[in-house]
Amino acid sequence: MFKNIAQKTTMNSNTNTMKYKNSVKINEEEVISKISVKPSSLLVKSSEGRNSLFTELFENKYIVSVYRICLAFFVSGCISSLVHDYSHDKKILLGYNLVSKALKNMHLMVIIWLLVFFISLIPYYGAKYWAKIRHTLKRKSLEVHFWDGISLLFYITHSFGMLYCGFTLLLKCDLGFIAGISAGAETVRLMMKGYSFVRFCVTRLLDQPEKYSEHRNLTHYIYFLVAPTMLYKDSYSRSTNPIKWEKVAVYFLEFVAIIFLLSITFERVFIAELQYYGLKHMSVVDILFIITNNALYGLVFMLALHYLVLHLWLNAFAEMLSFSDRLFYKDWWSATTHQRYYRDWNLVMNEWLYTYIYTDFVERFLPKRKMMPKLAVFLVSSFFHDYVISLAIGFFMPVYIIDMVVFGVILSEIKFPNNIVSNVLLLYTIGLKASIQLTVCSLEYYCRLNRAKNNLSLRDFFVPKFVECYK
Repeated sequence: MFKNIAQKTTMNSNTNTMKYKNSVKINEEEVISKISVKPSSLLVKSSEGRNSLFTELFENKYIVSVYRICLAFFVSGCISSLVHDYSHDKKILLGYNLVSKALKNMHLMVIIWLLVFFISLIPYYGAKYWAKIRHTLKRKSLEVHFWDGISLLFYITHSFGMLYCGFTLLLKCDLGFIAGISAGAETVRLMMKGYSFVRFCVTRLLDQPEKYSEHRNLTHYIYFLVAPTMLYKDSYSRSTNPIKWEKVAVYFLEFVAIIFLLSITFERVFIAELQYYGLKHMSVVDILFIITNNALYGLVFMLALHYLVLHLWLNAFAEMLSFSDRLFYKDWWSATTHQRYYRDWNLVMNEWLYTYIYTDFVERFLPKRKMMPKLAVFLVSSFFHDYVISLAIGFFMPVYIIDMVVFGVILSEIKFPNNIVSNVLLLYTIGLKASIQLTVCSLEYYCRLNRAKNNLSLRDFFVPKFVECYK
């Protein structure tokens, strides 16, 4: 039987060799990103110096030409916005009104960030004190279990306290969208970094009790808090080259330009059609037309947002901190499955989710059921996304829970035999989902704005109102 299979394989080798090599190459690229394989274990993060994908692509003159085409689109959008603003309002705005509203009370955001940053230093001293006391106790004694339990309770209280503190402060300070999403994202980011540090210290102490005193200084911990990585290590790959401040300046200049591009796009495409919702009737057909008509703009929005945060922002800080491991994303735009798209979109966050959610579920809870760990990853990711977005827009709208937990799990299991069809459908669904999210959030926002009520309760924060406006 095996002999016949071998003969049949040999006969067809000439036609299948290239397909096989290409599939192996794709699988290797999907698996080996910033992680390495250990025998009889799951994938483990490795640290080495690498450039971001766009940095390498921009060395190709043809990709630079595509970049310049994008710049031409940006200039065209600015000129169109300039003519529109002057002809309608006799002013030159270029999206400034929306940006200024989004940056409302930015000084309060800085104060909140400083408060949350100092709170995030507590895990450093807490882990250090826990290790010191635990080393003096007898192993496997009742005192050790009691001390571990008290320390765990303290850490859980600290983590939920950070989230509650961010929730309360952001609701009371009335921040703009950019200020709110920055403060909310930083709260979640610092909390997740603290968890990574605690897990690293606890694992090392339990595996190697004699190394309890090997605790890096506070400077290294602060470097970890601001570095573009979510996994704590005793050392990171550092660049020996001098900091290129002109490159940092270009990153921030592009960052500001894309902020205004997103503002112009959102103002001209979504706000123009939805700002009167609640004041005039819009049918379901009208809303569906807006969603499908703006799917292309949704894809542009996601492309610009990805380049803004995961390339410009992270590379700017990586350059300033001489952080050499800059592979923050992969070529998600060429993915043929949603599973690969979710994995390659944001490697920085996915490393944390893989290490502390997926791996824990596979190794400790459900080793034979791979769907449940995947669902847990989607749940955790969607919860934090909706937490940040809800605080930024001022009301709860579970767009990411529906997107990731419902559509994400389903779409990640769907595969098409043709890679071209799969990639095109993937890109379209990315744009369509972005259009749905932006449209639904805009409907809710303008419904609340146009039918404002006094003395809003906590229930009003969680209960959507856009259905009431439709009625």
